[in-house]
Amino acid sequence: MTSITYSSLIFSFLKRNWFQVSLGILVLYAILKKDLSFSVNLESPPPIEQTVKQKREKVMTDLFTENNAKNDNLNILPGEPSGFSNNLSTISEEDKVKYLKRFAHVAISEKEKFNIPASVILASALLHSRAGTSDFSKNGFNQFSIKCGNEWSGLRKLIDGNCLRKYESAWLSFRDHSQYITSGKFEVLQRLGSKEYKKWSKGLEELNFSNEKNLSNQLISIIEKYKLYEVD
Repeated sequence: MTSITYSSLIFSFLKRNWFQVSLGILVLYAILKKDLSFSVNLESPPPIEQTVKQKREKVMTDLFTENNAKNDNLNILPGEPSGFSNNLSTISEEDKVKYLKRFAHVAISEKEKFNIPASVILASALLHSRAGTSDFSKNGFNQFSIKCGNEWSGLRKLIDGNCLRKYESAWLSFRDHSQYITSGKFEVLQRLGSKEYKKWSKGLEELNFSNEKNLSNQLISIIEKYKLYEVD
């Protein structure tokens, strides 16, 4: 009799409050599902994010080891002296490596946004800024020796009679560089994709990115010396 009474009471309660009970069950289900999903996301990050993270970790470890940079002298073709490369050869290997490590993440980020090989970005910055030791790199944050040009309305800095773009941070220099070599006459380079560092290097030379002699060979030499192509 007691069993029948309890059953009747339960049935009667559910009948009168079926809406509230159903709503409570749905809310509980949603909370449990959200917690489970959050737990899974913490343990297993999406494949794309995981790949990017692995690449960035590799930049900070394998790419700049002494084994990858045994020779301080870049493989410059004989008979074609270059002011930037000659100056770069006077920079210690330790300082070059520190510079590459410092801006590796920035270069990868710019690659993902603008489809430019990160290797080309890093090599060009290292070459043109003398690993961050040049006047325009230290005093104007210009990592790529980009000149003012008629279209430039930002800050300016005169060095040795040349008008160079001046930035408020090194990061702004990298961003302006990305926009610069993916617009105007350089826009055609984007069609090459972010894996073709040799074609990008040759294209930058052909389109007169800088006054640097034998630019493509210098960029390719830096990229291959430090295995920067592994972050492309």
